[in-house]
Amino acid sequence: MSTSVNYGVLFLFFISPLLVSGNSRVISKTIFIILVCFFLYSCVIQFYKKNLEKTNNQEVLFLIFTCVVYAIHYLFVLHNHHQAFFIMDNDFVSMAEVLNNTIRGNLFKTNYHGNTETANYLAHHFSPSLLLLAPFMYLSEYRLGYGYGMLFFNLLSIVTFSKLIWIKGFCGKSYEYILIFFVLNLYVYRLFQAYHFESLFLAFVLILMLSIEKRNKALFLIVYIITLLLKEDTSIYLALLGLYYVFTRRTKIGLILFLVSIVYFFYIVPHLMSIPEQSAKINWLADWKHLGDSYITIAKNVFLSPLDITHAFISKKDTLWELCLGFSFLFLFYPPIFIILLPIFSLHFLSERMWYNTFYNYYVYPILPFLVYASIYSLEKLKTNFFIRNNFHLVILFLLCISTYRGSLDVLYPFKTFPIDQERVQNVRLAVNQIPKGASVSAQFDLSGFIKRYNPIYPIRMDVSKLKDYVLLDTKEGFYPYLTKEDIIDLEKQLTKGNSYLLIYKIKGIGLFKKLNNMKSEGNN
Repeated sequence: MSTSVNYGVLFLFFISPLLVSGNSRVISKTIFIILVCFFLYSCVIQFYKKNLEKTNNQEVLFLIFTCVVYAIHYLFVLHNHHQAFFIMDNDFVSMAEVLNNTIRGNLFKTNYHGNTETANYLAHHFSPSLLLLAPFMYLSEYRLGYGYGMLFFNLLSIVTFSKLIWIKGFCGKSYEYILIFFVLNLYVYRLFQAYHFESLFLAFVLILMLSIEKRNKALFLIVYIITLLLKEDTSIYLALLGLYYVFTRRTKIGLILFLVSIVYFFYIVPHLMSIPEQSAKINWLADWKHLGDSYITIAKNVFLSPLDITHAFISKKDTLWELCLGFSFLFLFYPPIFIILLPIFSLHFLSERMWYNTFYNYYVYPILPFLVYASIYSLEKLKTNFFIRNNFHLVILFLLCISTYRGSLDVLYPFKTFPIDQERVQNVRLAVNQIPKGASVSAQFDLSGFIKRYNPIYPIRMDVSKLKDYVLLDTKEGFYPYLTKEDIIDLEKQLTKGNSYLLIYKIKGIGLFKKLNNMKSEGNN
């Protein structure tokens, strides 16, 4: 009976939103109610029969089912967001274009940061491990390959988490409930669906921890290097992980993690980031400018301002409460993890950047692997408690109810699908089909996801002289975060009245313009 309910809960959460339209909270609240009812039911039957342990095969089948239903959900939502014009130039298309440029031979060139002709993404974020996503770009004629790559590493996170709880001795119903706890966790779900490469951090830190648990030195070295190169700030979190291992009596591996990560962050990264063209560079320290203009000054002011830190934590009490609910308060029962969490919380809460303060969407990636790992340790402790061990699966089910209650309060849990204007989709595709292979395109924000992968793509500029071979606009519909609809209409007028572009396609506000003095792309037709 319990296994059927577990399969049903996953099906309801990941598949049913794809079959019906409406408010996402209806689905998540329904799941919460089902779990509460099933918890009460399980409490009753526990008095009448013993817990039956499951075999390895049954657990593997449940893992496979979990991965399959999640993958179906992810792919359906991804394609819905694409056709609903929700996949736009920042940040999905812009990151995909970095990968496309790398495949074309222009390593890490970015068309969306700094000088679009020469900018290099490594000066913006030092993320060489982005190359792991490059092979997936070949899977779509658009830029959906970037999203497929995200799915691969999301599934890797699920499988790695499954392995971690398996080696901790969880099996049967307990294994199923804990796996559901992970994949239905609001913060895990939002990270997975955010389409940001930072979600790879969860997978690789979990693998790193697994390699340490298994004492696999080769795996540790490979994964550590990949994680270090994922983004410049990941070295901070790996250094904190090193401190955690030092304090939990794994001194050698802890010191290696701490010292190498610190040297990498303070000495190697600044040098490496200074090598590429610098127009895409941003002073990320500006988000803490009230604390100083250098790492040392900021660190000094943080450590010498305990009252400011306390006030920052108090001001973010709602965020902390929501995190605690999302993880059913489990990580609170594993105090060593605060060696990692407290510094990260402090850095984020003291930042002037609003998104850092919330730990919502992909901004949760710095702490998520550690919250997950601490939750596993807390569950391991609970399993050995004399008063709990005979009813352990009921305790997990109760904790799952708390976690899904937190999710049910969120309007985007699960992600809702959007209505698709098939006529607009068809018209945009007809326009895009007029663009020859290899020609560069300046595309409106929400139309950029429909440009073919083999066409370099750039954001729209009001300066006509900076526009590319082709310009794709929609003056009637669309989403305009950087330019207003009036700006788009004005730009179309400039293109129509000027002598440098020719209107070659127009239907229901969608216009495709071709640069007159640049015919080099025609030979590729």
